[in-house]
Amino acid sequence: TAALGAANIVLYAGVYTPLKQVSMWNTWVGALVGAVPPLMGWAAASGGLEPGSFVLASALHFWQLPHFFSLAWICREDYGRGGYKMLSLMDKTGKRTAACALRNCIYLLPLGFLAQHFNVATEEFTYEAAALSTVMACSALVFYTKPSVETARILFRASLLHLPLYMGSLLMHRIPRGQDKPLGKEEKSKVVMPPFPFLPVPGVDFKRGG
Repeated sequence: TAALGAANIVLYAGVYTPLKQVSMWNTWVGALVGAVPPLMGWAAASGGLEPGSFVLASALHFWQLPHFFSLAWICREDYGRGGYKMLSLMDKTGKRTAACALRNCIYLLPLGFLAQHFNVATEEFTYEAAALSTVMACSALVFYTKPSVETARILFRASLLHLPLYMGSLLMHRIPRGQDKPLGKEEKSKVVMPPFPFLPVPGVDFKRGG
């Protein structure tokens, strides 16, 4: 966890921040920075990284790109005045910006299946995640079909809804570590829900106060 945190500080302060005024690739680097904290949380709670941790990190990574590409198109004049190098400033029509947003929305689609494959979440999450990501991808398609501030705002608002709904679904349908199937109703009543969604503490009965 400490190593991931230290590396992320270096990536953020030493690469991402100065890159903002040098190259449009800062957005992609920033998405990597945002994907590391879930890995840190997983490592702190479990003592290491597992395939499931990268499913969560990938969800954060791919979500950030359409979120910020839409914002970069809405606020491209402000970014220009601030001296930032953004894809939206090099894209007169908006097609490249929208295409990048759409592509990363599509990358979100298989993550629910991977979460089920690696016993991170149940089959219900697979379908709910696919539905949520499809809605977001459709909003990105609207932006791509007709690039404008209005359509970029549609995608931006869809991204704001997507993340809490996606993570809420993941929390509801998680499979605790060490189990190969979802909890039953009785087991759920005995599980503490910590901030990190995949690592409940079993054996606590709320009715008896622990």
